[in-house]
Amino acid sequence: KGLESFTRAGLTVVDITTKNQFQLHIELNCEEDEIGAFCASKPSFQVPEMGCPVGQVMVAIDMCGAPCELDGSCSTQNPTPLPQTNNPTKTPTKSPTEEPTNVPTNVPTKAPTNVPTNVPTNVPTNVPTDAPTLSPIVTTPPTTTAPVTAPPVTTAPVVAPIAAPTSSCVICSDQSTPWMINNGYDCSTASLIGKCNLKGFWRKNGYCRHSCFAEGLGYAGDNCCAYACEDDPTWHGQHSLDHNCAYVGLKPINRCNWISAELVLAKNACRATCDPKCSN
Repeated sequence: KGLESFTRAGLTVVDITTKNQFQLHIELNCEEDEIGAFCASKPSFQVPEMGCPVGQVMVAIDMCGAPCELDGSCSTQNPTPLPQTNNPTKTPTKSPTEEPTNVPTNVPTKAPTNVPTNVPTNVPTNVPTDAPTLSPIVTTPPTTTAPVTAPPVTTAPVVAPIAAPTSSCVICSDQSTPWMINNGYDCSTASLIGKCNLKGFWRKNGYCRHSCFAEGLGYAGDNCCAYACEDDPTWHGQHSLDHNCAYVGLKPINRCNWISAELVLAKNACRATCDPKCSN
């Protein structure tokens, strides 16, 4: 009899029609790489110890059991016998009493009056009256006139000129990922779909902060300003402090693709030098 397909604890074995062949699927929970197709690092497998106690066989990759579990021929245990109960009583309980009990009050209260009063009285009566009471007498308090007080005359204070509010945005970097650098991409040319604040690896390293913010996928707390046509005076290439934006401008076609030790491309830090829009 051929192998039957089954799934257990993340392991799936699929039987195929070819003789003595089957497909083995193992579900892995790992951190994805940049393209989301493979694990970022090689997973380690922990194979359980082989062998089962006497009288048992392997019924799964990590479980032993009776041999009959392989073909489903195990018989169920006999059901437990029903508990032995005594015969029900032959005499039924007494019927409920027809008269109400004395508890909680020993003497019933007086019946309410048949006719309600027209309006409530100011002071409640000790006992209900037979005739309805008259309307309550309402005493109107004396009317007083509040004194008119003239508002104090004050001199308007001299208001100091208010400075124009400063922008709360910050200049955000556009640091490319190692994968982008190795494959000739940067934050402005690579696809950001499913990246930025949607991936923990990106959130941890803050890749492409400006581009992610511009795409509506900015990191928490970021408020990136629009790029101005300015060169970052602190940027320099990873091999020399002299390789600044001015040095890049001597040969921008090649040097705008240089990177710093912090993996920031010259084209993102030296926009006045490298961005064609800034030269117009």
